[in-house]
Amino acid sequence: MLLTEKALAKLIDEQRTASNDPATWDSWYAQHSQAATIEAPLGELMNSRIAGFVWAWKMQDRIAVLPIGDTDHFNAQGLEGKFAVQAPLTTALLAAGELAPGRRQVRI
Repeated sequence: MLLTEKALAKLIDEQRTASNDPATWDSWYAQHSQAATIEAPLGELMNSRIAGFVWAWKMQDRIAVLPIGDTDHFNAQGLEGKFAVQAPLTTALLAAGELAPGRRQVRI
């Protein structure tokens, strides 16, 4: 299921809030530990804000390159394609939080 931008932004905010409070983090993490896929236009692989994620994903050979499809909601021309990485939802949210709306999407 593709998260709407509104739902994605809400989850990112919830994660940031929960991470500031050790008493609520464990509970929040347990409720949001499912598998997810983060997707973004290929150009975002060069975004310095997610360079650490990209390095780790590349070292684990986890980056898939795919065409942008009709169901994708990117602010992109569609010519460049997209990347997709399967990761825990918490990791997908951390990386998505560093990308601009319209240049990210998460599927769960």
